[in-house]
Amino acid sequence: MRWTNGTILRNLASDSQIFLILIGFLAITLASLEQGSFAQSSEPIGIEANLDSEFILQINQSAEIKSEDITVTFFNVTSDSRCPSDVTCIWQGQAGIEIDVQKGEVESSISLSIGGDSSPEESIFNSYLIQLVDLSPYPISTKNIQPEDYTATIKITKYEELQNEETSILPPLKQVKLGIEISCKPELVLITKYDGSPACVKPETREKLIERGWTLKDT
Repeated sequence: MRWTNGTILRNLASDSQIFLILIGFLAITLASLEQGSFAQSSEPIGIEANLDSEFILQINQSAEIKSEDITVTFFNVTSDSRCPSDVTCIWQGQAGIEIDVQKGEVESSISLSIGGDSSPEESIFNSYLIQLVDLSPYPISTKNIQPEDYTATIKITKYEELQNEETSILPPLKQVKLGIEISCKPELVLITKYDGSPACVKPETREKLIERGWTLKDT
């Protein structure tokens, strides 16, 4: 069979095109695998936590307390109206989060908040006291906080044990719900806010709230 120069060139061109197509397909495949690997690695890794100890979670991250068969997942920040640290406000504002708590087959979605002049909100789940200790970062007026930037510091304690500790004082609203006489920590004073709810605040905060009409002078 006789091969002309034109035939040889056409065959070479065809082989080159096939080779380039294969290279392009391989590059796309590798890029897709790398993106999938990055997306997977960017998911927060679950952590182990201990009862009676604070632990920090990112959004969509879970913590497991193996000794109690409890898993806590930080779902999202529902609100953040805290006064920016570089701004003077008449109200400190507050922030709220939503978490999922599961113990065995029992599961519940719980809302917690922090801020203002009262103690951080706490919730009772299956004889456990769940507390939002801190929510970071704290707002500043020059920066918008993205959801993935938030971290929540949470603490879980056995509720029965907490009630039996003489040195432990529950938040005022929780004391009201339990039907016990309201008391505050030694460094705080009890006030009645404008809406009739009790709160424990610092003495200097009490004076500011009176000036702003947020509480009564005789409380």
